[in-house]
This record gives sequence, structure tokens and C-alpha cells, in this order.
Amino acid sequence: NVPGQALVLINSPEIKQWSEAAAARICRNHSDFSERLDEAYRCCFQRMPTTEDRELAATFFAGGVNTTSRWQSFVAAMFAATEFRLLD
Repeated sequence: NVPGQALVLINSPEIKQWSEAAAARICRNHSDFSERLDEAYRCCFQRMPTTEDRELAATFFAGGVNTTSRWQSFVAAMFAATEFRLLD
């Protein structure tokens, strides 16, 4: 579990495909930013986002960019996160 693993994941064709599919579903089913964020966390981490998670996401989506392609990048980063890759 090293930083290189996250880089390999985030740049892999499979993660790109999976994150595109997840982002498309999230954006198709929800129009509200908060609902999209909740769904992304349920999908990726099986939990609701914390206050800190919400603040980080707000920074990532600053400027009102709430497009499917931006959500694809966000979900891809979630897939590469340690929380996604490891079991407690």
C-alpha cells in the first residue's frame, strides 16, 4: 500500500471506465450537489460523507462545476483512495 498504487489505479483504463459509469449514474439519478455527494460516498465507501468530506468536496467543485466529467474525476479519486482499497 504505497502512493504508487494510487497513481496506477487512478490512471488505469478500468478505473476510468468504472468511474465514468458511476458518475453517469450519480448525475442521472440526482441533480442536487449534496445528493450526488451522498450517493458517491454510499457507492464508494458505504457511508455518508463527514463534515470534513463535504468541505473537501466543496473545494474540489468550487466555482459551481457540477458536471458529469467533474464527477468522474471525483469518483476516480475516491476509487484510488486508501479507504476504498483497504478493508478495516
